[in-house]
Amino acid sequence: MVHQNSVLLFQELTHNAWPCRQHLLLNGWILRISEGYTQRANSVLPLHYHGTDPVADIHIAEVVYQKTQLSKIIFQIPDCVAPPSLDEVLATIGYEKKSKTIVMTKTLDNQVVTKTIRDDLRYECDQNHVRWLNFKKMCSMDMNTYNPLLEKIIERIVNPAPRFFYTIANKEIIGGLLGVVERGYIGLFGLEVSPHHRRKHVALSLMQYIIEWCKTNQVHTIYLQVEEVNNPALVLYQKLGFIPAYSYHYRTKKL
Repeated sequence: MVHQNSVLLFQELTHNAWPCRQHLLLNGWILRISEGYTQRANSVLPLHYHGTDPVADIHIAEVVYQKTQLSKIIFQIPDCVAPPSLDEVLATIGYEKKSKTIVMTKTLDNQVVTKTIRDDLRYECDQNHVRWLNFKKMCSMDMNTYNPLLEKIIERIVNPAPRFFYTIANKEIIGGLLGVVERGYIGLFGLEVSPHHRRKHVALSLMQYIIEWCKTNQVHTIYLQVEEVNNPALVLYQKLGFIPAYSYHYRTKKL
C-alpha cells in the first residue's frame, strides 16, 4: 500500500532536485514554469489542495501557462494527489494521459559491501556540470547538440551542489549520471552509457560504485525514476535491490 507521507517526501525531493525557473502557488498546487524543457519543470505539482473548486482552479492554471507562451499545460499525477479526484476531473475535461513512471528506492545496508562487477574500470565523482553535459552530448552521437536549458536547470540546483558520477575506461568517460543529495537521500538522474560500451555491465558497475559512495557520504536512501515501458532499466534496478515506492503519470492538454 502506498504511504501518502512517503509520496509527499519524494515528490518534494524530486521537485528540489530538478528546479524550475519560477513557480506560483494556487490553493496548494505548485505551478512550475521553466522554458519548456522537460515535463517535470513545466507542470502543475498537486501535492496539497485547500481550494473548493478544482475545475475553476484548473482554468486559472491554464491561463497562467498560456501567458508563458507554452504550447500545452501539464499536470503531474502521483499515486497520492490532492484532491483525490483530480485525475478523473482532468480526464473529463480533455486532458490526455501520458505513460506511467515508477519511482524506485533502495535503503542502504552499511554492513554489506557492494563489489563492482567491472574491476577493470575506474570510477569518479565530481561537481563539474560542463564535463557531464559534454559526455551527454557525446552519447547523443551529435557533437553539435547542446541544450542551454538543461544547463540552466543544473545551475539552479543548490541544495547542495549536484554530484556527477562517471565510469572511466582508458581515460575516456563511458558512463555517467547526475546525483542530487538532500536530507540523507540521493536522487539519480540521466543515466547514460556511451553507444560503443552498452550491454557490457557499465551501468550496473557504475550503480554499484554509487551505492558504496553513498555509504561513506551520509546517504541512507537512493531514489530514481524509470518509465514503466523501460523494461531493461527496471530489470537492472531490481537486480540492485531497488523496489517500487509509488508511481506517477502526466495529464496534458494543448493550449
